[in-house]
Amino acid sequence: MRRIFLSFAVLLACALVMAQEPLFIFNKPAGGGGCTTPTGTHYTESFGDSSTSCWTAGPSTCNHTYTVTGTAAQSIITSPAGAPANTACTNSLQMAIPDANEHIISNTFTSIPNSTSFDVTFTFYLSSQSVASGNSIELICFTDNGDSCDSSGRDFALFLANSSGTLTLVGQGTTTSTGVTITTATWYSVTLHHDSTSANCSLSVDGGAAKTFTCNANPVAEVYIGGQHSFAYAYTMVIGNMAF
Repeated sequence: MRRIFLSFAVLLACALVMAQEPLFIFNKPAGGGGCTTPTGTHYTESFGDSSTSCWTAGPSTCNHTYTVTGTAAQSIITSPAGAPANTACTNSLQMAIPDANEHIISNTFTSIPNSTSFDVTFTFYLSSQSVASGNSIELICFTDNGDSCDSSGRDFALFLANSSGTLTLVGQGTTTSTGVTITTATWYSVTLHHDSTSANCSLSVDGGAAKTFTCNANPVAEVYIGGQHSFAYAYTMVIGNMAF
């Protein structure tokens, strides 16, 4: 009788363990199903997991519709593997910028006063680049509505720089931050901080130390993705979810 009771207890324990296994199916990898787009106070963009047309005749998978300048350098692609959780879902925006051409997408939003502090967060993946040593190229720029991304028009921007063969990301407004070293084919979590005190704007990558620079003292009402002002070198980048 004891032997039967023990056998029944073992079978019951096994059944309970097996019943718990479905709980683990929700731990899905980054870049796949179950990903949640971060929600911003001013702007939220999944670049591929929503239902709005991304651009004229483009896929209906974005949160916003973007204006395209130049020939079709933009596409929605399956996110490269390795993105941090909830930062690049199933799809992402790819910008394949050819040499010496202006290829951007842009979108306007409700103007944010210069007196407002906020963080722009997104994930960034550099597939390839051709920036010559000692030079830099514009990646993403924020301006007032209708302004350009030159040194006086942009409020703040993210640049890719080549310092003697070392690739870095830098924040730029009226001044430029020190660089954060990156490599190609790697996802990075990027935060551009716009501060109500212009001299306290900053760039941080993967939660690292803030690299300060001075923003222009302008309202922020437009985002440019791709080279709106500085576009001398070819590069291909992927942008995951953006929120601010």
